[in-house]
Amino acid sequence: MAQSLLGRAAVVLSAMIAAPALGAPPAALPFAEAVRAGDLLYLSGQIGAAPGSARPVAGGVAAEARQAMDNIGATLRRNGLDYSDLVKCTVMLTDMKQWSAFNRVYAGYFPDGRYPARSAIGANGLALGAGVEIECIARAAEPPRGINPETPLGPYSEAVAANGLVYISGIVAFDAGRGRFADATIEAQMRQLFANLDAVLAGAGLGRDAIVKTTLFVKDAKDVPAINLAYAAYFSGATRPARSTVPGADWGRPDIMIEMEAVAVARHRAAGEKP
Repeated sequence: MAQSLLGRAAVVLSAMIAAPALGAPPAALPFAEAVRAGDLLYLSGQIGAAPGSARPVAGGVAAEARQAMDNIGATLRRNGLDYSDLVKCTVMLTDMKQWSAFNRVYAGYFPDGRYPARSAIGANGLALGAGVEIECIARAAEPPRGINPETPLGPYSEAVAANGLVYISGIVAFDAGRGRFADATIEAQMRQLFANLDAVLAGAGLGRDAIVKTTLFVKDAKDVPAINLAYAAYFSGATRPARSTVPGADWGRPDIMIEMEAVAVARHRAAGEKP
């Protein structure tokens, strides 16, 4: 089940292989390079294939990550934007042992330290044998605003507000007070994950009822019933958001069992009120 889900995801989100002058993908690929909807630009997933090539560049994950980010930059420029306009990215790696190498490359594209929100998962295969794929959302109006009530674990913002929405990075069950992940039971991990989510929401001046969409990346599909119980309790008394669940995710370590990303509606600010 997990294999087929991730395999289909890899195909649907697969990157532009050859970019004609206007940046559209080849006719053989049934998707657009990017689609603008209102003030947001949704970018298709990019792998580390150079324009005009049907295979990832040589040199491993670092080289592929650099090429994928360059491809994203080219798409942004074709739409009058740049890296500072990114509000949310999702990263897929086939080898989570390369996570540090990827982060070093990724961070270099945001020299001012203003990172997009981000989620990351391990995948058991990506299009064209790629080692990394990155999909992003960019804003095309007001500048994005990072929200970091605590110190993020990597080169990302815990949440980013843009165009009336708050994009919350993938949250895991890290207990900052103890400097470690919650115990490796799904119940303990859900409690810590939701505590972390509450902290991010509070930093954005929002409550649980502001969340409109979540995506859960789950290591073991057998944990989904217990996840559903905890999830229902968390949103009791509030309108339950739309949700997707992707089992078979892997972070290359036994103490991460689940990650959840979310989108919330920003609270309207009165005139003159500071962010």
